[in-house]
Amino acid sequence: MWRGTKTALVMAGPAVGVYLPCYDFIRDYCVEHELVPNEDMAPLVAGAGARTIAVFAVAPLELMRTRQLAAQESGDSFMRYSGSSQRRSLLFTGVSSTLIRDVPFSMMYWYSVEKLRSALAGQFSNDNPKMDNLAAAFVGGNIAGAAISAVTTPGDVLKTRIQVNVTHGNEVGLQKGGRAGLFRELTNLVKHEGASSLFKGVVPRALRGGPTCGIVLVAYELVKSLDY
Repeated sequence: MWRGTKTALVMAGPAVGVYLPCYDFIRDYCVEHELVPNEDMAPLVAGAGARTIAVFAVAPLELMRTRQLAAQESGDSFMRYSGSSQRRSLLFTGVSSTLIRDVPFSMMYWYSVEKLRSALAGQFSNDNPKMDNLAAAFVGGNIAGAAISAVTTPGDVLKTRIQVNVTHGNEVGLQKGGRAGLFRELTNLVKHEGASSLFKGVVPRALRGGPTCGIVLVAYELVKSLDY
């Protein structure tokens, strides 16, 4: 049940520490330098850019976590893939599918969150602006996180299949020089298990995504509000 927890904790720092500050920076930069037609476009651009950076920053750790959750690897096997340049490339297995899942998620999530926070402003506390901002962030993050997590479930299914299947047979893959592609995995999945298989785990993913996004967003807002 707790397989992969250590790796997930190790990932959390770099992932959030890179992702959220990059989002703020890119969003503000786009607005200040008028790189987008209007401010509504800034969260879309910032979400895509920040998530792309974060994905590459934690790709090897994400691969470890996925395989541990699939009960096919233990954490110390990570070193097996760092011995040669060919094997090191396996550490980035599934990056393309991760980007296909995470970049649209990030774009839709931040666009939704910014809209929800604006709509919810002043609804929780007129006397305490800070508390009102945190409450709006938590509620907005929950709603957007759950909804967008459900929508992007197919990308999550494909990413997991690719990382587990390809790396599980990596010795054969190294010998043949082949690697399962995203389109091939999608075609095989739909052909053998049906289109509904793309939404396997949609309910747990949505139930996890909502609170996670809400809590992370509130924590980040609290850190930003601290006086250093």
